[in-house]
Amino acid sequence: MTIDEPTLWTTDAILANRQLVRHAFSGIYFLIRDGEIVYVGQSTCNILERIVSHLRNKDFDSFTVIHMTSDVDLNAVEAAYVYALRPEYNKSMPPGSPHVSLQTLQKRLGLTWDETGYLVNQSGIQADADGYYDIRDLKSYVEGLSQ
Repeated sequence: MTIDEPTLWTTDAILANRQLVRHAFSGIYFLIRDGEIVYVGQSTCNILERIVSHLRNKDFDSFTVIHMTSDVDLNAVEAAYVYALRPEYNKSMPPGSPHVSLQTLQKRLGLTWDETGYLVNQSGIQADADGYYDIRDLKSYVEGLSQ
C-alpha cells in the first residue's frame, strides 16, 4: 500500500487565498474558555501581540476582538464590559471605571477613610452586590449640594 502525495497548492493559489494579519488596530478583546468569557482587555495598537502575551498566565482556548476607532474611550468600554460580565481574571475595575471600590473611591477623592465613609453615608449611595459604588451617583449628590 502506498500513501499518495498530497496535492500541493501552487504559489498563485497560495497568494490568492492569503488573509491579512490585522493586528495593528485598537480594540477590546475577550479571552474565552469553554464558552465562557474569562477576561476582558484592550489594546491601542498590536492587539494580537497583547492577546498572545496572556498565554503565559491565563487559561483560554479562543478569543473575540471588537475593532474600535481611535476616538473611542477604550477605558470606558473595557470598564463597561468588565462590570457587566465580571470575568474570572479581571480582579478589579479598569482605570476610568465609574464603578469603584470604597478604597478606590477614597483614593480618587483624596479623603481620609473616615471622611469617605461619612460622605458615602450622607449621600445614601449604595454599593452593588460585589461592593462597587457608581461614582456618578456620588458626583450627582455633590453637585446637588453646591446648588
